[in-house]
Amino acid sequence: MIPALLLAFTLQTVSAQAAPPVAPTAAASTLRVGTTTRLPYSWKSASGEWEGPAITLWDKIAQRTGLRYQLIERADDTVTAGLMDGSLDVVATGIQISAELERQLDLSLPFDAGGFSVAVHNRQTSRPWVMLERVLAFDILVWILWIGVATVVAGLAIRFIERRHNPDHFGEKASTINGFWWAITTLSTVGYGDLVPRSTAGKVLAAVWMLTSLLLVTLFTSSVVSAITVGRLTPYFMSIHQMDANLVGIVDRPASKVVGKQLGLLPRVYPTPDAVFKALESGEIEGFVHPTNELRALVFRRHNDSLMILPRELVRGFVGMGLSERLPPEVLDSVNAALLEVVESPDWTAVAQQMDHPSETNP
Repeated sequence: MIPALLLAFTLQTVSAQAAPPVAPTAAASTLRVGTTTRLPYSWKSASGEWEGPAITLWDKIAQRTGLRYQLIERADDTVTAGLMDGSLDVVATGIQISAELERQLDLSLPFDAGGFSVAVHNRQTSRPWVMLERVLAFDILVWILWIGVATVVAGLAIRFIERRHNPDHFGEKASTINGFWWAITTLSTVGYGDLVPRSTAGKVLAAVWMLTSLLLVTLFTSSVVSAITVGRLTPYFMSIHQMDANLVGIVDRPASKVVGKQLGLLPRVYPTPDAVFKALESGEIEGFVHPTNELRALVFRRHNDSLMILPRELVRGFVGMGLSERLPPEVLDSVNAALLEVVESPDWTAVAQQMDHPSETNP
């Protein structure tokens, strides 16, 4: 009996020495709350104060739970690492929730819908071969086919009607070629006047063909102009699957790396969103995969009309806050309960609009 007790005591002592330090309860300690510039959730104002929906949300949570905290600024690529190494207790900014990240640290309940999208640059749309591809689209080719068929019919008809009344122009010799030539010059509104109908039936046909060709040319021209105009506003890449797997950029974050792996990419990793945008704008990469809400705010802030976010979201998900595994269970439960109370309150609506409308943020 005594040896068993001694063995149990020894194991308990060893495990106590090996276990990571547990944070004191909220009543006895000040939580270390890390944050970083991550639009549209958190940013530093011109006066040096931290602002944003995530900062407001955490402050309301702390008030409801009686938690004391110290706000600590961290770089974007090190803020979540602070939860793993024990230097931070909470991360008050937007973190994409994923199953793989949940294995590494605790995440709060979601306070915003999120996901991942891809931003592209429209530099390629002004290149000659790209413009030619736009012009030779299927609907333009259909118009060319219809105009060609109508021109052949008009040329054969004028030749059939005028070959006896105007043999000099539409006689047996080269009559078919002359008919096509007359139809083409009339269609293009050039009208050289070298070939003209003389009979009443021929003049009626000419009048009908003039009106028809005017309509055809107008519709065809508007289709080409529309294709060029829309082409300048439409991204060259319509899907991430059209890009090279190793020409896609991401920010150095665990969640972004997980998404890149899910999409089968070999992404180029950059330290900050600004570095990825510079690579995208210079042509070093073809796309920038990033959390959707952040991407909207960042693109809006750059004021670059050539930057576009593809409408189809790559991955859907949710956004929460980071919580250290060293926090006592009662603290984790109280934080999540307070978070639900805040996001369900009427006062949260105005704050949440900052996440949905980048123009209302003031980084």
